[in-house]
Amino acid sequence: MTRLYDYLADCCKPYADKFTYAVNGSPCGGTLEFGAEPDKYHPTVFHVELRAEDGEVLDRMWVVVNAIVDRNDFTRWYAANADTSWVNTLPKPYAKLQISSSWLWGESATPVNPSNPDPWNSPSKLSGYLHHDSAWEMRAESATSNHGNQACYDANGDIVLSGIGGGTADYAVGNVKNVRSHIRKDVNPYLNALHLDGNPGDTEWNNNISRPCLYQGDYLDKYIERRPIIHPEGE
Repeated sequence: MTRLYDYLADCCKPYADKFTYAVNGSPCGGTLEFGAEPDKYHPTVFHVELRAEDGEVLDRMWVVVNAIVDRNDFTRWYAANADTSWVNTLPKPYAKLQISSSWLWGESATPVNPSNPDPWNSPSKLSGYLHHDSAWEMRAESATSNHGNQACYDANGDIVLSGIGGGTADYAVGNVKNVRSHIRKDVNPYLNALHLDGNPGDTEWNNNISRPCLYQGDYLDKYIERRPIIHPEGE
């Protein structure tokens, strides 16, 4: 439980009786009840509004409550993945995609100056919110290990090299067995970091997140330490 009036700026506190709060659309009397501890990977999300006497919304915030096990799992994962030497085996991504469209096939993308043979799969459209507003992705496997790389691109075909939109190194890729390993070692810690940084989305059945990601904080920074965004050759 937390008293929402405690979050008012000092200059507003003398007028606290002029304000009301609503949580998820319902008046709450100025107190936010967290309820039971949420399930693993499924935070409880509260949308809080500060309202004036006439009902005008003056401010909003999200409150995201995670299970204690989520923080503990991420802390263990971070400690267990200190060795990132395997990243050196990954192929470098292309800096640019060429975007084209036709009335018959729709929009498509091809890498600029692809190598031969090319270690990267063809570009594909991104959907969902895991990589913010990036529009395209490419994936590749290391020629010498079972590790892989992901590169993300914006709608103009330029590679995204920072923030939530960037594609990151993958510890596990490949066959069906490794898909489960990829989810456990790469995807779940990423979702965990998004939740722990306060992004107000739930984990969906397809390992996506249900709302846009709003913030990159300490947990995402730590995730990218262990699963870095690989820059193109020469950058």
